[in-house]
Amino acid sequence: VVGAVVSITGVSSTVTSFGTTVRSDLVLQNENHMFLDISLWSDIARNLNGQELAVLGRSGPVMLAVCSLRVTGATKGGYSLTSTPGTRCVLNPVSEMAHLVQSVFFASTNTCQYYPPRFATPNEAAAFEAECTKTVSQLLALCFPPVADSTRYHCSGRIVSVDSSMQWYYLGCALCSKAAIDYDGVDKWCDDHRRLVPQQTQNFYKLRVTVDDNTGSAAFVLLGRAADLLVGLTANDLSTRFPYQRNVLPQELLALEGRDFTFDVQLPKPEYGARGPPEFTVLAVNEQEQPNSCSPTLGRRARNAMPHTPPPN
Repeated sequence: VVGAVVSITGVSSTVTSFGTTVRSDLVLQNENHMFLDISLWSDIARNLNGQELAVLGRSGPVMLAVCSLRVTGATKGGYSLTSTPGTRCVLNPVSEMAHLVQSVFFASTNTCQYYPPRFATPNEAAAFEAECTKTVSQLLALCFPPVADSTRYHCSGRIVSVDSSMQWYYLGCALCSKAAIDYDGVDKWCDDHRRLVPQQTQNFYKLRVTVDDNTGSAAFVLLGRAADLLVGLTANDLSTRFPYQRNVLPQELLALEGRDFTFDVQLPKPEYGARGPPEFTVLAVNEQEQPNSCSPTLGRRARNAMPHTPPPN
């Protein structure tokens, strides 16, 4: 299904016949103005950030595509659906259906309402938050031995460096953001969407940063929307300004160094465990307030790279 996000709740714990799990409730409205009430469970509920969707909704409707749902009921005005182990979500998809929904809701604003998590008791809420909040050293400890774990963990730390040894953006499929490789010198190829014309591709961030807290340091990888929000520009916009500097970090990226953030991350997949030190995928990021400062602190390399103006004689 594809629709504009009307509302979403934060995750809360729910007791089922299989035990205690987490749930989030999502409402989409499609191009026919039908309401799709979707119950999201387990990891898919953890990974869809309702607060982020609400922030995006302030500037207009937020498009969301959700696949592999099960229909649980129908009414005159819509459907009730629930997630399955195969459910996936794509934010702001590029498709004809998404464009159709966008045109219907184009004039709308404040379409996405966020309702904070609901827990039975304050202790339950605190226990849930504590279970998912980790230090850097605790995240590293969870990687050994490697296990399949798609929990959304919270971790606070400072970006001490942005890796300048790797290219900071790549060409990807505009439909799914996977890497687009050359097909015939003009068109590209995506493993999921096959042959792509140039208009179906765009640049995406791939930033590897070193994050440090008082317990240790680790590599975090920022991709897609999370990196867009962090930098304040899409990779497409920034790469247009620096079309031939894929291996040179722009000032906007160097300025991330020395700033404190709270990250939502996932552990590396088990098959990546033997390839080197763990790299954590960033799902969302929020900057922490800088004490005694009205603006974010520039990283050391960004400060050093700024032009120097000599004092007047």
